[in-house]
Amino acid sequence: MLYGYPQDWIRTLGKSIVKVHSKISTQRRCYAWVNLGDGDVDWPAVRAAFAEIGYAGSVIAELEPGDEAYLRDVSRRIDRLLLDRA
Repeated sequence: MLYGYPQDWIRTLGKSIVKVHSKISTQRRCYAWVNLGDGDVDWPAVRAAFAEIGYAGSVIAELEPGDEAYLRDVSRRIDRLLLDRA
């Protein structure tokens, strides 16, 4: 988000993307860190861009330390954001 929109970078880099590293995203571009999905990333556009380039690789999330409940929450967020699951 600092240098452009993720969906634009995905399309620009295309097939050269082999791994994805996701961080917590900024809220209203003020560079405050929030949980995945609570920021200003357009996740439907990101999913569409990944589909356009045929990305089927892994996604790694950068996490804060946390307990099992936190890790389960992060897992649910990733499923919701990247796989469009409830």
